[in-house]
This record gives sequence, C-alpha cells and structure tokens, in this order.
Amino acid sequence: MLFEQLRGIVKSDVALKALAHVIDRASSLNRGRFPVYIDVVGLGGSALSVEDIGDVDVVLCCSPRKKYMEEWKRFELKLQEKFVDLWSLIVESSHLISRVTMDFIIKEFYDKLVDMGFKD
Repeated sequence: MLFEQLRGIVKSDVALKALAHVIDRASSLNRGRFPVYIDVVGLGGSALSVEDIGDVDVVLCCSPRKKYMEEWKRFELKLQEKFVDLWSLIVESSHLISRVTMDFIIKEFYDKLVDMGFKD
C-alpha cells in the first residue's frame, strides 16, 4: 500500500526496492538494543525524478535511546581496549570462511569474547 502511494512520487523501481530493503533493515535495528532509533527513512536525488538511476540516495533520521546509551558507551570502550584481540579473531576466521561476520565471530569464539570482558 505504501509503495503504491510512493509510485507517484518515486519514479524508479530500483529505488522503491532499495527503500523497502532499508525500511526492513531499519525495523530490524529498531528492534535491537542499539543507542539510536531510526525515526525516518527518506529518499533524495535522482530517484525522485527519473526512472533510470545510477545510485539511490537514502536519508536516515535517528534519535538517541537513552536507556541503552550507558551500556553502549561501555561496549565502545571495550571494543577500543580489545581491538587487537578482536582483529586477531577476524584474521583467524578469514582462513575458515570467505566472509567474516560478527555473527560468525560470536558463534565461533563466544567463550573468548566473554573472557575478554564482553557481555551478551
């Protein structure tokens, strides 16, 4: 329904698909425990005026989530403190799989991450 309404504004089907993807990812982020909440997803540039576009300009407006800010700051400090150790896990993982993700690192090295001081 929303995308039917946007079809009169957004000329590019590629931009509409990209917008749907970004909205899905923003919803996923908003369900998580992150220090920001995505309030607005918007499009700009040529996606609004032509059908054949070269890129999609996406605009996100975010607001802070105070209830997670302190925990996030502690997490950032831990990341900085353990950067070299984490990088070693990433390098080690790159010998096992072609694309290393945080999900893989957490799954494979959970105990090491806890020993480093990371929490769930």
